[in-house]
Amino acid sequence: ERLQAAIWCNDKGEGWYLPARCEMDVLYKLVTILNTELQKIGATQFTTSSSGGTVYWSSTEEVQVGSNPCKAFGIYFNSGLKGAYPVYDQLRVRAMKWF
Repeated sequence: ERLQAAIWCNDKGEGWYLPARCEMDVLYKLVTILNTELQKIGATQFTTSSSGGTVYWSSTEEVQVGSNPCKAFGIYFNSGLKGAYPVYDQLRVRAMKWF
């Protein structure tokens, strides 16, 4: 509910959701294969260029301590590094749906 990214994913329709950090790890490991297939069907590829803003949100939130702002984890799709970012930061979003 705090993540606008999650709301955007859910608004795509039944079954769509914002992936968890572990799911984003898997997508990162498969990004070359995924981007090849996405290109074949004319879909939007994952951004992996270091100049293109490569951090994608996950739905996994960091435990909030005290008055620190609520944060969620994101993953850099050019390096695989992960970090926790304030939920109001504007990062990339990728919705998932199982079929």
